Amino acid sequence: MKTHAFRVISYPLRVYSGQGALLNLADEVRRNRASRAFIVCGRTVSRKTGLIAAMNDHLGKLCAGVYDEMEKDSPLECVLRARDTARAADADLVVAVGGGSVIQAARAVVILLCEKGAPHDLITRYPPGKPALSVRLTAPKLPIINV
Repeated sequence: MKTHAFRVISYPLRVYSGQGALLNLADEVRRNRASRAFIVCGRTVSRKTGLIAAMNDHLGKLCAGVYDEMEKDSPLECVLRARDTARAADADLVVAVGGGSVIQAARAVVILLCEKGAPHDLITRYPPGKPALSVRLTAPKLPIINV
């Protein structure tokens, strides 16, 4: 029988599920040594559900602000507005509330908050007929919590 050698490296992960899972949010913010959590979400989750209001209630003073204008596919204009709003709020942690676009946007917001350089200088480039060119993103990043 042939075996394959491999190694798995994983970041610490905590998953909460079910009724009451949101009650752990403030503890997770504090566990990350943060005190200014910034929520990124879309309009629907913010304006057609009570989730963001409930999160604000649970976070209390730990909530530094909310950007609720993220659009599908995380357009750069929205990401830049979210970054600027998070920067003005002096965020030290980002909470992504929603699906793929919001999770992707939160990661971009954190990168743009923490790395030096213009957005177009930080993205992976794909020159025709050549391998992709990725910039090393080595600056320490703010923690992200996905909800």
